[in-house]
Amino acid sequence: MRHSLPLSLSLLRRAARAPRARRVLPGGVLSLVFLLLAACAPDAPTAPVATAAATATPRPLVVPIGPPGYAQVDAGGAHSCAVRAFDGALVCWGANAAYGESTPPAGTYTQVSTGLDHSCAVRAGDGAAICWGSNFGNRATPPAGVYTQVSAGDDHSCAVRAGDRTLACWGENSYGQATPPAGAYTQVSAGEEHSCAVRASDGTLACWGLNRDGEASPPVGVYAQVDAGEHHTCALRAGDGAVVCWGNNVEGQSTPPAGAYAQVSAGRYHSCAVRASDRAVVCWGDNGDGQATPPAGAYRQVSAGYRHTCAVRAGDDAVACWGFDGSGQATPPGLPEVPTTRVLPTATFVAPTAVPLGQSFPLALTGAQVPGGYTSTFTYQFDCGDGQGYAAPTPASSASCPAGTAGPRTVRGRVIDQDGDARTYTATVVVGYAWTGFFAPVSNPPAVNVMTAGRAVPLKFALGGDRGLAILAAGSPSSQRVACTSGAPSGTAERALTPGNSGLTYDAGTGQYTYVWKTERAWAGSCRRLTLTLADGSAHTALFSFR
Repeated sequence: MRHSLPLSLSLLRRAARAPRARRVLPGGVLSLVFLLLAACAPDAPTAPVATAAATATPRPLVVPIGPPGYAQVDAGGAHSCAVRAFDGALVCWGANAAYGESTPPAGTYTQVSTGLDHSCAVRAGDGAAICWGSNFGNRATPPAGVYTQVSAGDDHSCAVRAGDRTLACWGENSYGQATPPAGAYTQVSAGEEHSCAVRASDGTLACWGLNRDGEASPPVGVYAQVDAGEHHTCALRAGDGAVVCWGNNVEGQSTPPAGAYAQVSAGRYHSCAVRASDRAVVCWGDNGDGQATPPAGAYRQVSAGYRHTCAVRAGDDAVACWGFDGSGQATPPGLPEVPTTRVLPTATFVAPTAVPLGQSFPLALTGAQVPGGYTSTFTYQFDCGDGQGYAAPTPASSASCPAGTAGPRTVRGRVIDQDGDARTYTATVVVGYAWTGFFAPVSNPPAVNVMTAGRAVPLKFALGGDRGLAILAAGSPSSQRVACTSGAPSGTAERALTPGNSGLTYDAGTGQYTYVWKTERAWAGSCRRLTLTLADGSAHTALFSFR
């Protein structure tokens, strides 16, 4: 019933447990391999990449986000569950009306184990044990913690804690089946009324609980995996891969054939194993419902349930089941439809951070490629951020943009592959005035201008030509009182007013702008900082001491 995979199996191999005692995965092999494609969402800039080497491989429009098929399957009492390979989601089928054992919680999982009428799984990310279905005797109420593997039995469940590898068991404990021994273990399997685990220190077995047929009396030896069934237990011997079984043998379920095997699973009155040489499934014991007559083929993992068996087929990772199918437990779903994603081209977007007003600037997209080494031709589009939008796509990977207005602007570049897939990059370019500093009679910092309070101060500056009179930011210029010694602000900023109806002027002869600042007599004996903020976002200051 409870099944587990040998430690020597690959990462995708999972152990399965059977009904009345469920199968479990061996410690160290429970991690699910998820393949994620490095394709980013549109409009999200990526780090610069080198140009891919040209190949003759045609580029697909879409690619799968992960492998199809299933990573692991587990056959229980009258239901079965599997972990989907591409996203770790659980899929269950079979009996469900009474307890909901075939209705797993949503999420991503690394391993699943089905009991008689409840199921448990290890959640990816936080390693929590999650159970659902019948909760009689608290069999589906695991303690909080981080686990590497879980096994659902008939009326109890067990799990291996991450970190110290100790065991946690819960549920029915009339025979001590939920009272595990101390120590560190690599894998545990909960059967009908007994449990067994592989010690981490030396690979020997520990079993506890009901021992009516000797099912909790393991033979001496070193083992890679153990699986507890209803009243018998089977284990995979380390070294030679032989299957060893003990306990009830009324149907021959404890008399395995000779040979080397990769994984074993003990069900109710039958057992199955994956043969190492050809990956064929071999079963023995009760075959009244065909549960011990596996179909031909190669398999990665097998799980013997109550009266049915399921296995993950090698090659396509499909699930195959056989045996009693009264509740649909032996009718697995087909291969899941794997979501696909478009592979977007990438490039390096090159744009300046600041340019002078009136001077054109370049934009470029370099190193265009389609991740994965696919060959493609590319076209490019550029938006200069001047309100005109994108230019038409061309094969040119660069463009020249005018800088006719001052201020920050958002520029964009788009690389498009031959299938029409595109990626957009953005950057900010500040188009600034050619500021030359204040002219006399005002000196630039760090000099302090000594002025008579109440006098008008002409603020003269140049911007490299006539830029019109809309060159000042709202509220500019402004002044603020500061400490004469440290320059620390000691008052609020105020609009710098002009006398009478005067304002900003431009002299074409000198190429200078003038703003006349009206000062106050009350400022005598104080210091102020004048700030001139331009429409391009730049701010320029001058310091004054008033007498």
